[in-house]
Parts: sequence; C-alpha cells; structure tokens
Amino acid sequence: MRTPIRSPLLALGFCALLGWHASAMIAQAVSPVSSTPVVLSVTPAMPAPAKDPQTLRITGQDFQPRLKVILTTPGGGTIEFKDDAIQQQRESSFQVSALLAAAGKYSLVVTNPDGGTSAPFVLEARAVVKPTAPIIQRILPENIAKRPEPQELTIEGQNFGPGLRVTVTDPMGIEVSDPVVRDVNANSFKLSVKLEMAGPYNLVVSTSNGAVSNVGVFTVK
Repeated sequence: MRTPIRSPLLALGFCALLGWHASAMIAQAVSPVSSTPVVLSVTPAMPAPAKDPQTLRITGQDFQPRLKVILTTPGGGTIEFKDDAIQQQRESSFQVSALLAAAGKYSLVVTNPDGGTSAPFVLEARAVVKPTAPIIQRILPENIAKRPEPQELTIEGQNFGPGLRVTVTDPMGIEVSDPVVRDVNANSFKLSVKLEMAGPYNLVVSTSNGAVSNVGVFTVK
C-alpha cells in the first residue's frame, strides 16, 4: 500500500516540482526556431545552362553545419543537396555542384538542422547567344600600288556595325598603325590605311561585341 503524503509542505513542494517539469516541457515544445538563414547572392549570378554540373557559391548569413539545400528547377522538379554535397561551408558561405540543364528560373532554399529556413532565392540560367561574326567578301580596289601616304579601301561583306575595329598586317606580319574607319553600314565601310610595302596584306574585322571576321587578303604591288 502507498503511504499518503501527510505533510502539507511536502505536498506543496511535490506539486511545484510537477508544475516546473510541465512548464519546461511546454516551453520546449513551443520554443521558436533559433536560426534564420539568409541567402544574399549566388555566384555566378546568371549561369548558362549546361549538360555538366557547375559550381554555385552561395553567400549569406547564419548557415549551420549539416544544413541542406533544395533547388527547384524551371520545370518544378526539386534537387536536394546535403552532407558531402555541401562543400567549403562557413557561416556565411558554401558551395554546391548543381546541374542546370535547362534555361529558366531556379529557386534555392536553405534549411538549417534546427528548422530555420531561408526565403527562396531565385537565379536565372540564360543561354549564351553567340554574336554574329562579320564576313569580309571583297576588298576594293583590286589593283593597289604601294605609297607612303594613306590610301582608301572599300571593304564589302556582311554584319558590319558601329564600333568595329580593323586590324591590317603587312607582308612581314607587322600590324599597320592607325587605320581609320568611316562610313560604316551593315554591308560595307571605308578604310584609310598606309600601304608602304609590296606583297600580301591580311585584314581582320572585329565588332564591339567581340565577334571576329574571316581573314581578308589583298595584294599591294
């Protein structure tokens, strides 16, 4: 038979102890998440779609060890990164190797072990459009004689535009200095250049967006 608690003080202490344990359990159950991970940037900021995985560097704050990352693809699928897939982790950064096979917007969310979750960070994978290269088709006049003073040539072709640059090399392979370009349109431009040596010259056009033409060859007599 259990002996009843006869002392009022003892009974009061026992009840207080039970109350303390109950309060602690309730507090633990409703205690808020202590971490708030934040993604501030992803590098590269605008990756190109690729068939092979590429390294993304995530920078932010409050990243905890053993975090995980959920990457949502443009088609709505999800990829999870955790454990060894999280590389070079620090409190303010880490890296993942992600396959961004499709162009479009990807959403990245970081979740800490204590349940703290970041707001979605959106990055966009864009296909790189290769600039259209200029094409040299004809260099006029056809009969050019060497002279010490600049001569005017007309270059005909395709995909010329403002800001183009012309490189002319003489028969010794030395770049001719100070060629002057004018009257540029999509299919032709004028070029003033010194041609002081007989022999074959090479001419190359490069555009402001980095595209480079074929090599145009003309002969000076």
